[in-house]
Amino acid sequence: MPHLSDPKVIAAMTRAVSVVSHTRSVLNALGPRPDHEAVDTAKAKLALIDSSLSKKLEDLVLSPCPNEVICWAVATALLPTRSTGCSN
Repeated sequence: MPHLSDPKVIAAMTRAVSVVSHTRSVLNALGPRPDHEAVDTAKAKLALIDSSLSKKLEDLVLSPCPNEVICWAVATALLPTRSTGCSN
């Protein structure tokens, strides 16, 4: 293999080995892969949490605000697709 003496090839191989080594170390630190049931359960829990938080946020945005400027700012910052602000 004549290119193994080329400094650029050796440097590229060294970098590649370093990247692979780092990636393996990170994967080992994460531990074993979770089974499919655990992943599905976690996804379902996240969807439930997201739904609950979205509902709470909507209730907060739709609640009466004492100051229309603050109410408008909250509504536009948190729900930019919403065409109406808070109800008074």
